[in-house]
Amino acid sequence: MKRGERIIIADRLPVMRVFLRDLVEKEYGDGLASVRLACSADELMDGLENEAPDLVIVDPCMSAVGNGIALLRQTVLRSRNAKLVVHASNEHGLFALAALELGVKAYILKVSSPDLLLRAIRQVAAGHTFVDPAVDIASAMNHSWSTLTPMERSVMLSLAKGKVVNGIAIDLGRSYKTVATHKYNAKRKLGLKSKEEILPFFLVNGLDHLLDGV
Repeated sequence: MKRGERIIIADRLPVMRVFLRDLVEKEYGDGLASVRLACSADELMDGLENEAPDLVIVDPCMSAVGNGIALLRQTVLRSRNAKLVVHASNEHGLFALAALELGVKAYILKVSSPDLLLRAIRQVAAGHTFVDPAVDIASAMNHSWSTLTPMERSVMLSLAKGKVVNGIAIDLGRSYKTVATHKYNAKRKLGLKSKEEILPFFLVNGLDHLLDGV
């Protein structure tokens, strides 16, 4: 690892922030220039603006709004050349996949060992991506949600937010019949029988990050 590394650790729990700081200080030794601890999304954004970090370790659930993906999106946008390591409690593969698609370089579960987190940091420093073996990314990539067309996804998301077919048709500028067809096809692909099963499907499958603003 290069010398003069600047790191930001963002976590809602004080004990976790201190633990992670001690871990990276031991790992980097004299190669560490600075470690900044952030206890909120605002502190993280301020650190990204003023510290120009090389590495960011972030708990996506520290955000007071939404469920984490919005925070990760802002972190990626403001991190410039920093490499992002997500240290999360959310074990859903679809959530991890969404994080990786944003540009996150590693996704590690908090229940995993510190050695695994250090392994991820080393892999990221070497220019690779790393996903906790306990997170089933392969299944996420082959999930039934991935078989839906963009329009089918849009319709199902709107239904999960409580909208009705007629209103969705107006929003999308499509006919009622077209939207109803997308709804039918999407429910069939997802194995859903009724509209009451739509919202639980999002929640159970780790797709609740799509529901921000519900």
